[in-house]
Amino acid sequence: QKSRSNHSKKQARAQGEPWLLAVSSSLSHVTAHSIVSIYSQRMQTEQAFRDTKNARFGLGLSNSASRTPERLAVLALIASLAEFVLRLIGQCAINDHLQYDLQLTNRKDRPEISVIGAGKLLVDSPLSAFSIEDFRRTMKQWAGSHVAIQV
Repeated sequence: QKSRSNHSKKQARAQGEPWLLAVSSSLSHVTAHSIVSIYSQRMQTEQAFRDTKNARFGLGLSNSASRTPERLAVLALIASLAEFVLRLIGQCAINDHLQYDLQLTNRKDRPEISVIGAGKLLVDSPLSAFSIEDFRRTMKQWAGSHVAIQV
């Protein structure tokens, strides 16, 4: 058996199964690296669903008594606006490296809470206050790095 350095072993552990990604031809102007970067954030989508439904880490929409389509539409609009603000606050927290102070474990190799979850925990916590300039910088950063915002 071939011996491997610790660095090689660490790199091998970090690599999961290879991805085969198919995208729309309308995205031909987007680089493969950008597409992989966007796809690698897919767990944030899963966490966003949890954040929307869960009362502890998010908005608690699963506790809503609304059943009519009209009321659910209004609730979804309000939730979307609230999640946008929480995402903005959460991204500011990540930019200031506060997400590790907010999570429940001591794990430092990757964050265990979503951007929205970080925002909600920060709203409920006295850890930091952000200036308008922090929010502006975060918005500019989003506009420059997200394909969906650019298109």
